[in-house]
Amino acid sequence: MSANIRCWLVSTTGSPLSISSLPFLPDTSDGDESTSSANGKVVHAMAKSKQKRGEYHHYDCPTRLKIVKYVSENGNKAAVRKFSTHLGYKISDATVRNFKSK
Repeated sequence: MSANIRCWLVSTTGSPLSISSLPFLPDTSDGDESTSSANGKVVHAMAKSKQKRGEYHHYDCPTRLKIVKYVSENGNKAAVRKFSTHLGYKISDATVRNFKSK
Protein backbone atom coordinates (compact mmCIF):
# COMPACT_ATOMS: atom_id res chain seq x y z
CA MET A 1 0.00 0.00 0.00
CA SER A 2 1.47 3.35 -0.93
CA ALA A 3 2.23 5.97 1.70
CA ASN A 4 -0.29 8.51 0.42
CA ILE A 5 -3.14 5.97 0.78
CA ARG A 6 -2.10 5.12 4.34
CA CYS A 7 -2.66 8.72 5.44
CA TRP A 8 -6.41 8.30 4.87
CA LEU A 9 -6.72 5.15 7.00
CA VAL A 10 -7.86 5.49 10.60
CA SER A 11 -6.57 3.35 13.44
CA THR A 12 -9.33 1.43 15.21
CA THR A 13 -7.31 0.60 18.29
CA GLY A 14 -8.31 3.78 20.10
CA SER A 15 -4.72 4.33 21.20
CA PRO A 16 -3.19 7.79 20.83
CA LEU A 17 -1.28 8.46 17.65
CA SER A 18 2.49 8.19 17.73
CA ILE A 19 5.09 8.86 15.07
CA SER A 20 5.93 5.15 14.82
CA SER A 21 2.27 4.32 14.10
CA LEU A 22 2.24 6.69 11.13
CA PRO A 23 4.55 5.10 8.56
CA PHE A 24 3.89 7.76 5.92
CA LEU A 25 5.83 10.37 7.92
CA PRO A 26 9.50 10.95 7.00
CA ASP A 27 12.13 8.98 8.92
CA THR A 28 13.66 10.93 11.82
CA SER A 29 16.52 8.52 12.54
CA ASP A 30 19.01 10.85 10.84
CA GLY A 31 18.64 13.32 13.74
CA ASP A 32 17.16 16.20 11.76
CA GLU A 33 15.29 18.36 14.28
CA SER A 34 13.13 20.13 11.70
CA THR A 35 11.77 16.81 10.41
CA SER A 36 11.14 15.62 13.94
CA SER A 37 9.40 18.88 14.83
CA ALA A 38 7.25 18.75 11.69
CA ASN A 39 6.30 15.13 12.42
CA GLY A 40 5.27 16.10 15.94
CA LYS A 41 3.05 18.86 14.58
CA VAL A 42 1.41 16.43 12.14
CA VAL A 43 0.71 13.95 14.94
CA HIS A 44 -0.73 16.73 17.10
CA ALA A 45 -2.98 17.96 14.28
CA MET A 46 -4.24 14.45 13.55
CA ALA A 47 -5.00 13.79 17.22
CA LYS A 48 -7.47 16.66 17.48
CA SER A 49 -11.03 15.44 17.52
CA LYS A 50 -13.64 16.66 15.11
CA GLN A 51 -16.47 18.83 16.31
CA LYS A 52 -19.73 17.07 16.92
CA ARG A 53 -22.81 18.11 15.05
CA GLY A 54 -25.45 20.11 16.82
CA GLU A 55 -28.34 18.58 18.68
CA TYR A 56 -31.67 17.97 17.02
CA HIS A 57 -34.67 19.24 18.94
CA HIS A 58 -38.16 17.81 18.77
CA TYR A 59 -41.01 20.29 18.96
CA ASP A 60 -44.39 19.01 20.06
CA CYS A 61 -47.59 20.22 18.36
CA PRO A 62 -48.61 22.83 20.96
CA THR A 63 -45.15 24.44 20.81
CA ARG A 64 -45.20 24.48 17.01
CA LEU A 65 -48.64 26.08 17.03
CA LYS A 66 -47.48 28.77 19.47
CA ILE A 67 -44.48 29.52 17.27
CA VAL A 68 -46.57 29.69 14.08
CA LYS A 69 -49.16 31.95 15.71
CA TYR A 70 -46.45 34.26 17.02
CA VAL A 71 -44.75 34.33 13.60
CA SER A 72 -47.97 35.31 11.84
CA GLU A 73 -48.46 38.23 14.25
CA ASN A 74 -44.87 39.43 14.81
CA GLY A 75 -42.58 38.05 12.08
CA ASN A 76 -39.82 35.47 11.85
CA LYS A 77 -37.01 37.36 13.59
CA ALA A 78 -39.16 38.28 16.59
CA ALA A 79 -40.29 34.66 16.93
CA VAL A 80 -36.71 33.42 16.81
CA ARG A 81 -35.68 35.86 19.55
CA LYS A 82 -38.70 35.13 21.78
CA PHE A 83 -38.68 31.35 21.55
CA SER A 84 -34.90 31.02 21.73
CA THR A 85 -34.98 32.70 25.13
CA HIS A 86 -38.23 30.99 26.14
CA LEU A 87 -37.03 27.44 25.33
CA GLY A 88 -33.44 27.98 26.46
CA TYR A 89 -31.69 27.06 23.20
CA LYS A 90 -31.24 28.74 19.84
CA ILE A 91 -33.95 28.20 17.27
CA SER A 92 -32.82 28.91 13.74
CA ASP A 93 -34.67 31.16 11.36
CA ALA A 94 -34.97 28.21 8.96
CA THR A 95 -36.85 26.21 11.61
CA VAL A 96 -39.36 29.01 12.07
CA ARG A 97 -39.82 29.36 8.30
CA ASN A 98 -40.31 25.60 8.03
CA PHE A 99 -43.04 25.62 10.70
CA LYS A 100 -44.72 28.56 9.00
CA SER A 101 -44.79 26.85 5.58
CA LYS A 102 -46.44 23.67 6.87
